[in-house]
Amino acid sequence: MNKNKYSSIVSILFPTLFFAIVLVKAFFSDLTHDEAYSFYIQKHFSRAEFLCTGNSHWLNSAAMRLSILFNLDSPIALRWLSIISAGIYALVIFKISKLSDSVFIKILFFSFAFCASQLIDFFSLARGYAAGIAGMSLAIYLLSLALQKKSDKLFFYSMCCASLSCFSNFGFVFFFV
Repeated sequence: MNKNKYSSIVSILFPTLFFAIVLVKAFFSDLTHDEAYSFYIQKHFSRAEFLCTGNSHWLNSAAMRLSILFNLDSPIALRWLSIISAGIYALVIFKISKLSDSVFIKILFFSFAFCASQLIDFFSLARGYAAGIAGMSLAIYLLSLALQKKSDKLFFYSMCCASLSCFSNFGFVFFFV
């Protein structure tokens, strides 16, 4: 096997493994206190949530509300947005990893991108951090493409992703600014 084949295997293996770990953890984890509180708010008085609580995970709250409308009350059903966000994040990291052919650089890059201590927790729980991280990574990727191709359309999409990360969690407003 030559170096390019190893590089391709590493590029596919790490994001797939990351996504599989997130799926397993999301499926087998019990509902946390934060998720249960958000679920309770969405189930009983969702309109007041935007004004009366400190829950700044608006996009996640809307995703939970959608699950409730379809009578899907299991923890995995409430975590659908976080799981999709993990897939988006893994795909963006995969696309960025294609910039290098070096196996060592890819492994180092994936170590930084996937091995943060709370990252798997963020993507396996129904909280706004997952969608915020996915929106942020997609915004950065689209911004780099926009700068390379000098495309206003890609820049606009990048700004949309950055603003979605703010609605995922207001802590991402610093990224947006």
